[in-house]
Order: sequence, then structure tokens, then C-alpha cells
Amino acid sequence: MQIEMGNLKLILVAVITLVLLDGSWSHGCWDLERASLLQLKPFFTRLNWPMKGEESSDCCQWDMVECNTSTGRVIQLSLYNGWGMSDWYLNASYFLPFEELRSLNLSHNWILGCIENEGFEVLSSKLSNLEVLDLSYNKFDSSIISSLSEISSLKSLYLYENEMTSPTHKNDFGRLSRLRNLELLDLGYNNFDNKILSSLRDLSSLRVLNLAINGLNGTVHAHEFNHLINLEKLDMSGNRIESFGSFQGVDRLLPWSNLEVLNLRGNLFNNSVLSSLRGLLQLKSLNLAGNQMAGAFHVRELESLKKLEELDISNNAIEKFVGPEDSTTLDKLKILRLGNFLNYGKSFVVLQSLGGFSSLKTLDLRYSNLSETTIHQALGNLSTLEELFLDYSTLHPDFLSSIGRLGSLKTLRVGGCAGLENTILGQGLCQLKNLQELYLYANSLEGTLPQCLANLSSLRYLDISQNQLTGNLASTPISNLLSIESLSLGNNNFQDPISFHSFANLSNLKSLICEECDLSLDTVRQTWTPKFQLQELDLLDYTTKKYKLDLSENSFQGNILHSLRDIKSLGVLDISNNNFSGAIPEQFVSPWQDSKMDIKVIKSRDICSI
Repeated sequence: MQIEMGNLKLILVAVITLVLLDGSWSHGCWDLERASLLQLKPFFTRLNWPMKGEESSDCCQWDMVECNTSTGRVIQLSLYNGWGMSDWYLNASYFLPFEELRSLNLSHNWILGCIENEGFEVLSSKLSNLEVLDLSYNKFDSSIISSLSEISSLKSLYLYENEMTSPTHKNDFGRLSRLRNLELLDLGYNNFDNKILSSLRDLSSLRVLNLAINGLNGTVHAHEFNHLINLEKLDMSGNRIESFGSFQGVDRLLPWSNLEVLNLRGNLFNNSVLSSLRGLLQLKSLNLAGNQMAGAFHVRELESLKKLEELDISNNAIEKFVGPEDSTTLDKLKILRLGNFLNYGKSFVVLQSLGGFSSLKTLDLRYSNLSETTIHQALGNLSTLEELFLDYSTLHPDFLSSIGRLGSLKTLRVGGCAGLENTILGQGLCQLKNLQELYLYANSLEGTLPQCLANLSSLRYLDISQNQLTGNLASTPISNLLSIESLSLGNNNFQDPISFHSFANLSNLKSLICEECDLSLDTVRQTWTPKFQLQELDLLDYTTKKYKLDLSENSFQGNILHSLRDIKSLGVLDISNNNFSGAIPEQFVSPWQDSKMDIKVIKSRDICSI
């Protein structure tokens, strides 16, 4: 009898369904995998998975578990941060049932090692899809390498901050060469010295290598890396490397033709390191911060780095930039970080010599001494500059009045600076009509907010906290900053109480931080509906004082309750006689149960208390 095509499809679906049910695929996840997850729970105390009696729930919906939506099999486990655990040994065979597992995160668990004959090598027989293994922040020593080398499917291996040391025998780490697919290896914050380099030479598939904060020191020979031809990102920061040495007369140019990111921060390099970098033709980001570079920085040393976009040479003793003589040198450079080294003096010379970087968009000068430098003179040639970071610097008293010359700025960070004491905000800031983020916290600024701030129509983030600003906020231009998303106003001398109506028209406002503010509605009640939908309201007070937020009798509409759940230091919240709807969520009520917070919801329409 011939079976019609439509009936055949129905039969196939039925057969597949029966097979899957026989394999115990129900409730969204496999019964075997659910049982195995419950076996793991005692070892990872942060887990809130169902207790005994609730085993039938869908484990694919449990925290830290991700399943394949088609097969219902577990493909990712994030079992990190087992709070309260003491040192322990892992039985890796517990993970054998998860045959489709692709990613396993066991970081922050104080694991000393594996039970004998139950190490990670047992996973190789069944977990052929495992590509990501994160063992960071544990206590594994180098002996773990032999078992890890059996998991040939691995592409990313994280071993950051363990207790590993350089190999005593050449084969100890040499076994890693079996991981032919390995693209990322994180060995940061261990106890490796220069011997580790020769053990990694056969990992030709590596694209990302982290050797930060180890014991690398003195001269590192470039030939050790000759076989890492696919390396794209290398981090050797936080060591004591002094130079890249030559080998048997061969030029000491580094061999990474595909390298895009190189982090050498916090070593002992001097200016001579620049000549070693000439062959890195694909380099986009170079970090040489916190080394021993001094005097003149000759830009021509980097003229071959045609693709360089980010350069960090902060925390060095550089006194000036020489060049670039050729307008094409570093013409792709967009981000330059020079923080802190300007404390060595000659800041005006250094900054004025930046004029050759025609494409610069971000300049970081944090922790610098600019007290004798006027910004418009030093940086006037940087017509494309969009971000300027000056936090915790010492500035010229005329800084705020002259900053208007940098009309292309979109972000200006001037927080915690010296030299601006008793300064009154003026016209300079108001000329920055492209500004989107303005941070002026902790500068001891005085006076009232100028009306011309209303010119900053694109402003999204404003932080003027921890100053000595005065006046009535209701009379300031803040209510006209319609693009504003985040406001931080606390610890000033604004007139109390601060009217909630001042923010009513700010439809984009998501975060209002007003530490030690007395925030309330006007005395005269009126019907109004705020246009914003707050996600954060912070009234934190570092004293024992508790504030009252009175929103009663205002015909407020909608569900504003979830927007107020991050309120701090609030003693009384009165939302009675409004038109709020929805339920008071548990996370809104519970934080104040111990502090006896009084919440009034009388006569609010459709409010359900839990």
C-alpha cells in the first residue's frame, strides 16, 4: 500500500516524538540533565534551583542554565561564585550527562583541583561540543594542564588568577599543543616567569593571549612568539619586562603580523621599545602606560603603524611630542591617553604639540597638572575633539570660561578637580551646543546655574553634585533640558525643598540622584502627570536622617512604583489619592522592612499590595 506524502510526514513526526519521550525529554529539559543539575547544587551555594519535591520543573528556565531551544539539551552552565565555599576538589564526571554543553563557567569557586581519575580528561569522551571553559579565580596549580589538554574541542580557556607556575619539565605545558582549536588562552595573574613562553610556541591557532600580572621580567626574546602567527590580542601588562631582545643577530622586530591589540602597561620599558613595534602593521590599540618612558616622544618611531587608533602613554615622564613630520603619520589615531604624566611639568608644550593629530576624537588627561595652561591655547587645533577627560586634575582658573572654544565636544568630564574653587558657571560651557555628557562633580563650584545652559539641548547626562551651588532649581534651565536621561544634583546648597515639578517635563529622565536632598511636591496641589519613567531615584543620606517623599493627591497615572524601587534613605513614601495602577512588587517593599519604612497607598486606584 502506497503511503501519501502528507500522511508520511505525520507518521515521521509521531515517531520522532515517541523517540524523544522515550529519551526522557519533557517539561522543556531532559530528565537526566535535570537530575544531574540537582546533583551539582550542593557544590555551588549561590544556586537557587528547585529543591526536592520540585524536580519536575523546567530546568531550562533555571538561573545560570541555557538550553538549545530545539532539542531542550543544556548548552551553557554558569556556575560561578559559589559563596561560602571553602577549598574543595571537583568531580568533573558530574558534567558527563550534558552531552551538548558548549560553555562551562566554574570561576570564583575556590576549587583546588579534581578528584583523582575524575578530572577534566573524562569530559573528552562525551562533551565533543565543549568550546568555552572558564576556571578563573580558583586555586588550580599547573598539574591541571595535562587533563585540560584532552578536551580537543576547546576554543576558549580561562585560567586567570589561579596558583599556576612555569613548567619544570618541557612537556608540562607542551601538552596544550593538543588543543588545535584553541583561540583564546587567559593565563593572567598567576606565577609564570619567562619559561612559559617556549611552552606556548605550538599554539598557532591562538588569537588572544593574556599573560598579565605574572613574573615575566628583563628581556623577552621575540623569537619565542614566532609560531603565534594568528595572534590578534596580547596582554603582557603588570610584569617587569624591560625590552624585546634580538636572537642570534636577527632584528628584534616582533613577529605578530596580525596583532591588533597590544597591552604592555605597567612594565619597565623605556623609549627604545618603540623601535621594536615597527613591524606591527595591523596594530589598532597600543598601551604603554606606567612604564619608564621619558623626555621627547618621537612620533616617527610609530610611522609604520598606519592603522593605530588608540594610544595610551599615561603615567610616563614624557615632556613633549616630536613630530609627526608627515601628515599621514598616525592619521587614524582617535584616542590618546596622557593622564598623570603632565605632573612632571611642561604641560603647555606637551599639549600644544598634539596639533598634528588631526583625527583625534578622545583625549584623556586625568590626574594631570594643567594649572598654568589655558585649554583654548593648548588644544585649539584639535577641531575634531569629541571627548575630553580631566577628572582629578589641577586646572587653570579660567578653564570653564575658555572651554567654549572646543565646540565639537560631546563629552566633558571635569570631576574632583583643583583650581576651580569658588568658580561661577558662565558662558563658556553654554557654547558647547553639541555636548551630550557633562560631569562637573566635586569642584566646589559656587553660584546659580546660568540660564544659558538651556542651549545644551542635546545634553543626556548631567552631574553637578558635591559643589556649593545655590538657588531654586525650579527657576533654573534644568526643566528645559528635554534630552536629559540622568541627573545628579545632590550635596549642594539648593533651596529646600526641591520641587518634584522641576523634572515633570523631562520625558527621557531615567535616573535622578539627589543625595541629601529634600525632594517634595509644591505646597499647592495640582493635577499633573509626569512625563518621565524613572528607573532609579536615589535620595541617599549618609547621616541617620530619613526623608519623606510625598506624592499624594496629584492624579499621577500609570505604574510608577517599579521606577522608585531604588530609593534609599527614605522613611515615608506617600502615594495615596492618585491614579497609579499595578502591583507593589516585592523588590520594592522588602528593602525597607528592617528599617520600618512607612508606605501609604490609600485610595490609589487598582494598586495591589503584596
